[in-house]
Amino acid sequence: MSDKLKSWLEEQGNVLVEMRQIDDTAEAESRDLNDTEKASYEKLDTRWDELNIKITREESSIERERKMIERTAAQDEARSREELPGGNEPAPGKPENREQEQRDEKREMFNRCLSLTNTADELRVLQADSDIAGGYLVTPEDFRAELIQAVDNASVIRSLARVIPLTKAASIGFPELETDMEDTTWQGEITSINEDTAMNFGKRELFPHEHAKLLKVSEKLIRNSAIPVSSLVSERMGYKLGITEEQAYIDGSGAQRPLGLFTASNQGIDTGQDVSTGNTTSAVTFDGLKEAFYNLKQQYQAKASWLFNRTGVKNISKLKNGEGDYIWEAFVRSGVPRTIEGAPVLQSEYVPDTWTTSLYVGIVGDFSKYWIIETGNLAMKVLNELYARTGQIGYIGRREVDAAPVLAEAFTRVKLG
Repeated sequence: MSDKLKSWLEEQGNVLVEMRQIDDTAEAESRDLNDTEKASYEKLDTRWDELNIKITREESSIERERKMIERTAAQDEARSREELPGGNEPAPGKPENREQEQRDEKREMFNRCLSLTNTADELRVLQADSDIAGGYLVTPEDFRAELIQAVDNASVIRSLARVIPLTKAASIGFPELETDMEDTTWQGEITSINEDTAMNFGKRELFPHEHAKLLKVSEKLIRNSAIPVSSLVSERMGYKLGITEEQAYIDGSGAQRPLGLFTASNQGIDTGQDVSTGNTTSAVTFDGLKEAFYNLKQQYQAKASWLFNRTGVKNISKLKNGEGDYIWEAFVRSGVPRTIEGAPVLQSEYVPDTWTTSLYVGIVGDFSKYWIIETGNLAMKVLNELYARTGQIGYIGRREVDAAPVLAEAFTRVKLG
């Protein structure tokens, strides 16, 4: 690695640290960036891009030089072998060119390199000499390249919500009718027309927030594993980033992350959309579910879905009438998904699951009124050289999203009494 490349990489890492500090300060105070912070952040972001161009150019030059050295060395070796009486045997006393091969392996160039400061819980190291840290992927016995794992939790909200890609802008805003105009009035023949003073508009705005993870894998594990470790890392990174978003879509605070469906907020779904009528302090009833469903206007009912935790669906399925028969069974046909009042019932492991007084246990509504913005798909970085001294390769996965309910009246939260 050249001295100037090393210097640029170090500066790029420092720039990223400063950008993270600005974000962390605002997040710790539960606020957006102020004007001064935005200006500083944009300046740092511009410098990061400038350094990245220089780094990429220098890496390309080094890579070209490496290939030239390889070709020259290969030609020299071929000529030397032709001169040997034994054909392909090395000349007496001439060592194999293993040192050059090792240097070439270590000089494999990476696309982009950066420095990160991470807390312990943000790092995970996989290695071949520890069974639970990845060693079980490397086996000397007859081995099937199949990974045994528990079934993934389902990601539900994204499939129901409206997803809006954000391309060049830093945020997305949309007008909001905060107060509708008053009803029209009947007029006499020569009376003055009443002027409306109630109608007013506001603006909602969503900013994409980043969440990321760094994973380090030993080069030995990658070389010796019976399954493609890099593909496994990419697949699991994508799933974990998606699940982090799913949890935020359900209970996110809205501070440097999405605003969740079960977070009472005037910016999302306020407490006026909570319905507990008919439910007890520890259980829902079919009367309570009907109260929740018909709290929605007819237009939302037609597109509505229910969302409960697995425990909630189980509890509902066990409700009985006065004769001891299961109430839900009378409305369920074989092979047809379960519904309540005609709306499908979905499950998520992240829906609140504490069944006690005044807590949320479910929601019903038109989920197309929950909007998600994103700047792109999963971004993966492979750091081939940053951890070369320890024989590791780093993988960074990151996503930028924001989300919020945009129309409170399209939802009703099911609450215990």
